[in-house]
Amino acid sequence: MPLDEAHEALSRLLLNPAWDGVIKTRINLMVKTLYNQIIDPSQNRKDRASDDFIRGQIQALKWVVTFPDEEMNHAVTEILMEAEPPPPPPLFGDQGRTPNE
Repeated sequence: MPLDEAHEALSRLLLNPAWDGVIKTRINLMVKTLYNQIIDPSQNRKDRASDDFIRGQIQALKWVVTFPDEEMNHAVTEILMEAEPPPPPPLFGDQGRTPNE
């Protein structure tokens, strides 16, 4: 069974040089910026954005970067599992030998 249309589009995104070269790079830069903000102990920074809010942003951005790969791995695994059923279990006492052994 081939990938559905949505997973085909996701695959094209992941294979596009812009994904690693621009999008992931920009998101990782945003995460670094947020980490730098959270270590700023000033009250002015805390008034603008709480620690929990910044942590939430960091987690969301990390998810955006990792989700496409995880989803593609999941979809491909499902296809492979459907295409190759597991071998039947050995019969009682059969230790994998042929009948002539």
